[in-house]
Amino acid sequence: MWQVALDLPDDALAAASAVLSATERARADRGTESVRRRRIALRAALRTAAARELGCSPAEVPLRTGESGRPEVAGPAELDVTCSSSGAVGLVAVGRGVRVGIDLERVTPWAPEVLAEGWLSDAEVAALLALPARARGIAAARVWAGKEAVLKAVGCGLTVAPTLVEPGFATTPVQVAGWTVAGLATPPGTVGRIACSRPRALGPRALSPRALSPRPLRPRPLVPRPLDLDPAGGSTP
Repeated sequence: MWQVALDLPDDALAAASAVLSATERARADRGTESVRRRRIALRAALRTAAARELGCSPAEVPLRTGESGRPEVAGPAELDVTCSSSGAVGLVAVGRGVRVGIDLERVTPWAPEVLAEGWLSDAEVAALLALPARARGIAAARVWAGKEAVLKAVGCGLTVAPTLVEPGFATTPVQVAGWTVAGLATPPGTVGRIACSRPRALGPRALSPRALSPRPLRPRPLVPRPLDLDPAGGSTP
């Protein structure tokens, strides 16, 4: 896993754009200027991370977008990739022989209206209301990040009801619907979580049609490594 700054200066942004495919640049261009710049930086970071595993240049990574909109590495390398961003910070992860999904969310002040948005299960609503009001904002962000990470890893996105995934809001790793969900050490004001399948489970996987409560695992969050894009479109070790 890597953490990457998305607010690149113009020369680094141009170098990052040069490693993207024409399709990737066209997608980035459909956003506002700030969105375009972040999309370019994040996609270049994803290519850079995958290139380290493949032993090639970032431009040579056979990266494509699957039918579900999920990034995929074509070929026999058994690599899976995922990324997420919030503001000027991005996270990328590469799994070999496993499926991975990652999500980064900004923590916002708690608002009771969140309970009526439809993505929390009844058990999660009760758990959030049992917390002091000051702790609910970050807890809700952790819950949503965990749901997004699992659904990204599964490859179905929000076509599956988020209420079916109950990752809880602990910072320690848990098992949810057959996935390991772990908290990440991210910049202040954000929360991040990653979901990982069992080894050799690269194909799309079905999600159990019922909510599963989290089961605790290792007692520590994971720390993404910094990934800096250099002017040549690569990265520093």
